[in-house]
Amino acid sequence: MLRIFLVLLLVSFLSSPAFAGFKEGKNAYDRKDWVEAITELRPLAESGDDRAMIILANMYNDGLGVIQSYRGAMSLYKRAAIEKNNTEAMVAIAAMHISGLGVSKNLNTALQWSKRAAQLGNQQGAFFYALILLRGNKSSTDDIQPDIYNSYKWFRIAAAEKQDSKFQHAAEELAKRIASKKMTTEETAKADKEAADWKPVKAASLGPVPTDNIIPSAPPEQK
Repeated sequence: MLRIFLVLLLVSFLSSPAFAGFKEGKNAYDRKDWVEAITELRPLAESGDDRAMIILANMYNDGLGVIQSYRGAMSLYKRAAIEKNNTEAMVAIAAMHISGLGVSKNLNTALQWSKRAAQLGNQQGAFFYALILLRGNKSSTDDIQPDIYNSYKWFRIAAAEKQDSKFQHAAEELAKRIASKKMTTEETAKADKEAADWKPVKAASLGPVPTDNIIPSAPPEQK
């Protein structure tokens, strides 16, 4: 009886307007029908669907069916990251601060957002967090000291994830190079154990969201 109830509940959910609208919007996006994608996804994003926010943000970032606006993309990414703890959005925010797309380059802000995503179990977040720790940065806006030990540990954590094979293999390779050139056998063993024992944290334990000088703005109209 319980199994039948769960099946019926799942069917009901899959046939709900919110799910159907997202599926139709995603399908439209995949076939590059930008007008239908926006028509289906925008109401969902406005109502708080972070999946829709991400796709719309990608469209504003790339100028697909809309006038390209990095600020519009950032506004949606930040909503998804802050309101829904969406790790894909957190990584996108970090990447925009690394590249300076629509914002001034700020590796400290990128470090904080990538760390946040990493702590929640996002492989790309762990990779970017480890990469920034490896290189460090000193500029007028940043003063990040290289942290070889934690960089290695987070590369190992990223390598253990199977979300994306490209990041998995890259993390494995970088961890090997760090271990062979910059760490002792004892340090490597200790970091390996910490990486093996690591578990994602709950979003409630992350603390305040990173702050920056970006004022979210409403996305522009479609083309």
